[in-house]
This record gives sequence, structure tokens and C-alpha cells, in this order.
Amino acid sequence: MLLLLWRTWPPTVLYCPLKLTPAVRWTTIVTDSALTGAVFANLTWSSLNQGECWLTKGVTVTEPPAGFAIQRDAEIITCDGTILRANVCRPSDDKPHPVILCAHPYGKDALPRRRGGRWTYSIQYYMLRQPDPITFSALTGWEAPDPVWWVAEGFTVVNADLRGCGRSEGVSRLLSRQEAEDVYDVVQWAAEQPWSDGRVVMLGVSYLAISQYGTASLRPPALRAICPWEGFTDIYRDFAFPGGIREDGFMRIWSAMLRRSIRQSYDLQKMQTEHPLRDDFWRSLVPDLSAIDVPMLVCGSFSDHALHTRGSIRAFTRTGSSRARLYTHRGGKWSTFYSEAARGEQLAFFRSVLDGDDKPSRSVRLEVREDRTTVAAIREEAEWPLARTKWTPLYLAEGGTLATDPPPAAPMPGQMPAPMLAQISERSEITTSYCFRIPSSVSRPSPTIKCTRGSLSTCRV
Repeated sequence: MLLLLWRTWPPTVLYCPLKLTPAVRWTTIVTDSALTGAVFANLTWSSLNQGECWLTKGVTVTEPPAGFAIQRDAEIITCDGTILRANVCRPSDDKPHPVILCAHPYGKDALPRRRGGRWTYSIQYYMLRQPDPITFSALTGWEAPDPVWWVAEGFTVVNADLRGCGRSEGVSRLLSRQEAEDVYDVVQWAAEQPWSDGRVVMLGVSYLAISQYGTASLRPPALRAICPWEGFTDIYRDFAFPGGIREDGFMRIWSAMLRRSIRQSYDLQKMQTEHPLRDDFWRSLVPDLSAIDVPMLVCGSFSDHALHTRGSIRAFTRTGSSRARLYTHRGGKWSTFYSEAARGEQLAFFRSVLDGDDKPSRSVRLEVREDRTTVAAIREEAEWPLARTKWTPLYLAEGGTLATDPPPAAPMPGQMPAPMLAQISERSEITTSYCFRIPSSVSRPSPTIKCTRGSLSTCRV
């Protein structure tokens, strides 16, 4: 099997042994320093998640210690009689503990495995290479909280397969209200178990974050708080058609993997063709953020503009919760999530909520960077966007600069302006959201039309 990885050209060529089913054919993965470009042929999600790459630099998998109990394939019966299944990791003291829950379509049993004396884990850690080392236990599912770490802090961890996924029965309806109702049932089930003290919180990355929004909007009585760590909130605007332009990169990869790994009633990539506009189908997959009333710690990464950044910020600004905190960073998605600093923030948040602190508050952990790798400052703010922001329209001008005055005349048809260059004469900090408005007309569909999306950033120059 041939694997291509690069940060600089030319790419590094590596041979990577993968465990693939006979029906699976592997082509090539290529990654650059920012985003992933990949080509797959009949590749399943489980073949990526179950740890088939022998590359180990930067990722450390630890053996689970003794001293806690594991229950596999615990059955949850939903309101319509469908059986969902979950793995439960808990302290062995048989006392009731608060529960951390995650639910997703990626397979709760897709865990790191030891083969030939080495730990193997998801190849995706090398598709999007992380700037810092990552450490988690062998019980940690894809983008899920590490049970060993959280059990040591006094929590029980429940990792559930969504309907139609993994070991759960039924047929999946990704991102739908049905899915949110299923997770509602899982929340209430977890609260009623003898190993639970009746209080449930939710935590996870990406889809494990997205599934929290819909569930919280239904207000299950046992749910005390959510911590969606980088998750979009509007699949049409954030993922399928950002800026109105069809996304055919990661959507193609993600859909292909899910197509072969889960049982689903609709294929989101095919829905792009059948529903090119933001119609009732896409709107039905958008959670009501204003209905969320539990405390929320949401991570809004500045390094995931192409997928989760916009939706994460939207969750913070539109939530109905009286207690919300936005945690921003510009590091790696997974290396940050599993870092001691981030887990300390998550733990402090959950403990505060579970200890009864319901005082209304809104806060932002704002990370300011000198450049790509240098953190200039980390400070606290009370809102986003910042109330002291001076909104300033800027226009493309001659010489590749940005000007505060509009140009005297529009460019001729077909004429493109020079690259933008913002000239700043003194040391400054720029904290902003931005949006490009490009007047245009299209007489026929063109595959060459590209759209640059606005997002959010903080930098110091």
C-alpha cells in the first residue's frame, strides 16, 4: 500500500500496511500543512478508525490500568423500540458517579489495537498532522473523551453507537431530529442506571460535538451541561454549500466512508445534487440553538475554518443558555482536545456545573498569535464579536492594497484585481470577523467558480 504525506514539496513516500477487507481498494492519501486532499476508492470508515497505520511519531497509546469496570454493548431501548448499544467505562467502586456521554456514527468499538508489539490507531492522525504530541489510552474511541482520564476524575464514560451505526439497530438519519431524540433517550437511560448519580454531561469532537446541539435543544431532564469541541451547526452553510458553492472535497471522502460503514436512509453527498438550495431538507438538519438552556463550553478553533469554525462561533452567539463559554485556539484539533490545558478547562467547567454553580455568565478564552506557531497572549473577554470592534469596510485598490474608500470605477469584465496587501505602519492587533462580497453574475454553471468564505481570527502584526 502506498501512502503519500507531505508538508513541503516533494512529498514523502511511505509504505503503510493497512488491514482492509477484500472488497476495499486503497489508492492514495496526500496531505499538506493546512488541509487534507485525499482520494479514496471503496475505503471504509472502520478501516481508517481501527488503527491500521504503523506510523507512531507524535501519538502515544497507553495501556488501560486496572481499577475500573467495563461493560460492552449495553442495550438502550429507544421510544420506538429500536435497540442502541453503548460501551460503559466506570470506576470499580460500584458507587454512583456523574456520566460523560458521547454518541456518533463512527463505531464505539473502533479503538487502538496492539499488533506485532506496536499500537495501531487511526490513519487520520496523519492525514491532518498535529503540531503537538497526542496521548490517550487504548479505550479511547475516535474523537471521543479518554475513559481512563475521566474515570480517574470520578466520572463514568458512555460511548454510544447511533442508530444504524456500529452495533446499534435500525437505519440512520444523520443529523436529524430522530437522531437527537435517540440521544435524548440515551441521556435518560444513562441517568437511570445504578452506576449513575442521575447527572449527565456530553463531550466530544466534530460529530461527537454536533450530536450535542440537537440533543440539548430537546432539553432532556438529566442533561446538565454540554461541551461541543469544534462542531458545525448548519450543515448546508458550514459544510455542504459554504458560501453557496458546493463542497466536493471532504464531503466526498466522508460520505464514501459512511456509505460503507453504516446503514442510512439518505446519503448526504447525494443530497447535494437532489437539494442544491437550502430547502426544507437542509433546514430540518439544523438544531434550534436558541432552545439550548444548559451551560455550554464550546470550542471555536481558528484552525478549522473549512469545516467547524463558523458553526462553533454561531453556537456560542445564538445559544439560549445563560451560561456559555467560548474556548478559542489555533492549535491542532486533536492535540488540543487531549492536551492537559484543554482537559483541565473541560473538567473545571463540568465540576462547576455539577457543584451547582448556575450563575449567568458569558466569557471567551481568546488566543492571540504573533504568527502560525507563536502565541502572543491568552486573555479573557466577555463577548464575541468584541463590543469595542470598529467595523471598517475595506476595498481592493491599486497596487494590491486595501483602502477605506471605494474604488472610482469597477474593473472591466474579466479583469481581476491584484493580490490584496494590507499595509500596517505600526505594531497592531487585529481581532475580527471578515466577509468578502464579490458582485458577479453567472450565465451558466462553471466548475471554475471558487468562493472564499469569511471566518473569525485573531492575530498580532
